[in-house]
Amino acid sequence: MNKTEQQRLDLLNEDKIIIKEYRETTNYAKFKNDYNRKLSQHHILKLRREIQADGYDDIQPVIVDKDFNIIDGQHRVLACKALGVPFVYVIVPDERLDKMYKLNVNHKAWKSADWVSFYAKKLAIPDYIRLAKLMEDTKFGPTTIMGILSDALATGSATEHIKNGTLTFTPQNEKKVRDLLGKAVDVISLLSHAIPTNGRAVDGLVKLSKADGFSWETMRKKAKMYASKAHTCTCGDEYAFMFLDLFNYNTKDPKKRIISLRSAKYTRIK
Repeated sequence: MNKTEQQRLDLLNEDKIIIKEYRETTNYAKFKNDYNRKLSQHHILKLRREIQADGYDDIQPVIVDKDFNIIDGQHRVLACKALGVPFVYVIVPDERLDKMYKLNVNHKAWKSADWVSFYAKKLAIPDYIRLAKLMEDTKFGPTTIMGILSDALATGSATEHIKNGTLTFTPQNEKKVRDLLGKAVDVISLLSHAIPTNGRAVDGLVKLSKADGFSWETMRKKAKMYASKAHTCTCGDEYAFMFLDLFNYNTKDPKKRIISLRSAKYTRIK
């Protein structure tokens, strides 16, 4: 061994080995993908074409934990599986897992629902588990659910809390959302011929419910009597005004009419 080679080895050996082994496998079944975002079939197809043309790039291994949960590389695994070719993976030590998870998720274009799933399933944070269960039960996303609780989402703060793992979603919050969602869906279902039961419609109706003089009983009665007055809208604010018109329709007593929505930011466009 010459002097230059020895110097290179000395420089290498003075550093700590963090991850020791890269492994190659075709045993796709042992790898789990419980904590990643939803799969993109388009991305899998793109990777398949690249692998077919150039082979698998083993410089970028699939990253997994000791239980073979995929931290990064879910699309590469499925692309290789479809082609029946091996892929390279590396097991990250436990003491580096949190750092790897944060590094991985921070560069992904995850939606709020992806973050909720990650924090609920992987980190088992009770507030996120509670929110994920409510999302599963109601089929509504976190934007709709958190919007019911407050107007914080309009400023982006709730979205940031969801992403950062700092969201608070108590049993009391869950109870309130379930109650309001149930009432809103009940009313909207009476108008199903005209409007869809989606997050925008729910958002608009819940916003109206915060106005002075609102009554769920009256709202339901008006929905049954004047369903033909309902129409689809493009956003929650428009739905709020549509439901306002429906609530006030054919109400002669001004004391039983809603004059305006409670939030000053909602201004009807003439």
